[in-house]
Amino acid sequence: MAFSLSGLRAQLAPIPPQAPLWLACSGGHDSTLLLHALSLLREAGELPNPLQVVHVHHGLHPDASLWADYVAHACRVRQIPYNLLMVDARAKGGEGPEAAAREARYGAIAGRLAPGDWLLTAQHADDQAETLLLRLLRGAGVRGLGAMRTQRPFGAATLLRPLLPYSRATLEAWSADQGLEWVEDPSNADPRYDRNRLRHQLLPTLQARWPAAVQSLCHSAAHCAEADRLHAELAALDVAPATLLDPLELRCLAPLSDHRRRNLMRHWLLAQGAEPPPEARLATLLTQALEAGAGRRPLVQWGMWRVRRFAGRLYLHTQGDERPMSLSLTWDLQGRLELPSGLGHLVAEPSETEGVVPDVLDGGVRVTLRQGGERYRPYAGGHSRPLKAWLQEQGVPPWERERLPLIYLGDELLQVGDRLLAVTQRSGPRGVGVVIRHRHSA
Repeated sequence: MAFSLSGLRAQLAPIPPQAPLWLACSGGHDSTLLLHALSLLREAGELPNPLQVVHVHHGLHPDASLWADYVAHACRVRQIPYNLLMVDARAKGGEGPEAAAREARYGAIAGRLAPGDWLLTAQHADDQAETLLLRLLRGAGVRGLGAMRTQRPFGAATLLRPLLPYSRATLEAWSADQGLEWVEDPSNADPRYDRNRLRHQLLPTLQARWPAAVQSLCHSAAHCAEADRLHAELAALDVAPATLLDPLELRCLAPLSDHRRRNLMRHWLLAQGAEPPPEARLATLLTQALEAGAGRRPLVQWGMWRVRRFAGRLYLHTQGDERPMSLSLTWDLQGRLELPSGLGHLVAEPSETEGVVPDVLDGGVRVTLRQGGERYRPYAGGHSRPLKAWLQEQGVPPWERERLPLIYLGDELLQVGDRLLAVTQRSGPRGVGVVIRHRHSA
């Protein structure tokens, strides 16, 4: 399929009118072509959306600053706003250099975008074919073999790859007609990198024997992406879709066949933002979840992720979810109180139906974590009860009990996380109360 401005405009159709657009531009051929084509559409009045360019300076090559200057100049002559992001893209923790640069680049860009924004990147059909081959050689499943999606969520924004239907050859023919110039990153020719070896050695060999190899590989990737969507629909049949965001109940897994169990587990993990484990670890997870003795609390971990079983449910969390050694904070209920170690934050909000009488909170509250032996008094004049017993009754998993903030009013334990314990200070049915919320998101 030949590249044209009308074809590009059709690829941009999913973008709502006036939605802010960001183009990730390295200064190389593909992103420079997309920058030029978008500017032509804008000049013709066919792109009403506000457009900005973002360039990531990785600092990995001596000429990196020259590349940034080139993109800045290309934006200036086209009167398109230019944004420069500086990142540390050095590999660490066993990462490959390509993966480290990609993660640093995408992380920096995602931090700049807002809800409703759209990010455009310039991957094309040859890039898709390379991605499929790489994932085949790494033993990927159907989801991985779906390769790059044309459109997907990207942090708070949406990512769109409008050049994905076009081959490298057709794009190069168009850029030659336009007389475009761009910069070349010499690392793109380094055969030490797997993608370059595929690009410069394997794909040309395949195309010499099968000229339509790139198109065929892209078709296979599309079929795998469709199969992955069907797998997601199957998972939604095996458990209510909303349940995929909650702890997974073992009773949903138990009656399924092995392959449907694996499928449901993968999509439960994906729904919560976790990358599923390798096949062997996934098999271990299912075996321990379903077969470990009733009194045991199996733990399976991979990368940064952990899955635990408790009270007939599976819970996902990260290895970073550790409680601090100690915590003792005072809070006047103004603004929000940030808690350490990823524990989230507290905010105080007015409420006409629940909460604590505002007057009694004038002196503020004290926030701590469990140390053991805490008690609370559920009724005025009543006997105190062990907090441990209440947590057990509520079905709070043991590892989460240690991370719940305890909120004290004087010496009285008033609240645990989001749950109000003591009734003595609750607001009346017509009074305006103060509700303390414990939140984990930003």
